[in-house]
Amino acid sequence: MAAFNPPTDRRVLVSKVEENVILNQESVCSLSTNRYPNVIHPQGYKMLESFERNPLSKVTFSIDGLKIAKTIFMVHGSNTTVVEYENKGGNSIRLELNPLFVYRDYHSTFHENDYFDFYAEHLEERRLKIFAHYGAEPFYMDFSKGNFQAQPAWFKNFEYDKGKARGLIFKKMRRASVK
Repeated sequence: MAAFNPPTDRRVLVSKVEENVILNQESVCSLSTNRYPNVIHPQGYKMLESFERNPLSKVTFSIDGLKIAKTIFMVHGSNTTVVEYENKGGNSIRLELNPLFVYRDYHSTFHENDYFDFYAEHLEERRLKIFAHYGAEPFYMDFSKGNFQAQPAWFKNFEYDKGKARGLIFKKMRRASVK
C-alpha cells in the first residue's frame, strides 16, 4: 500500500505475487494459494513449513527436500515493500514470479477494465516504471536477478473469507499482471 498524498490517498498497487518453483527444468511447484468458488488452487499452503515474525515476517516452504524462505517488509517512511527469497537448500532452483498489479483505493475492489493496461517501461536492466493507465502516476519495481517478460492477463474470481465475514464484497475481485 502506498500513500500518494500522505497520510491520505492510500492505494494498493500490488495485490500479491504468484510464485512458482521450477524444479529440474520441467517440474513446477506453486508456493501460491488462492481461493476460488468451491476450490483452493494452487495449494502452496501445504508446503508451508514455518512462519515467524522476528522482527520481519518470514515464511519457509519445504518442497521435495528443498527449503525456500520468503521475507516481506515495508521500509519505514517510504512507499516501498521488499519481498526477498532465499534458497536455504543445497540444490539450485529457479523462481518464476508474477506480480499481480492493481491500482485501487485500499478500501475498494478491482475489476477487469480495459482502461487499465499496466504499461511497463524498462529504465535499467532490472528496474521497471509501471503506469496503471495513461496519465496515471507511475510506480516502480526493482528486482535483483532474472529478467522481466510481460504476460498480460486478468486473474478473476478470487474469494476472500475475511471480506465475506465483514459483509464486504468478497467475490470476483480481479487482478491484473503487467504488459
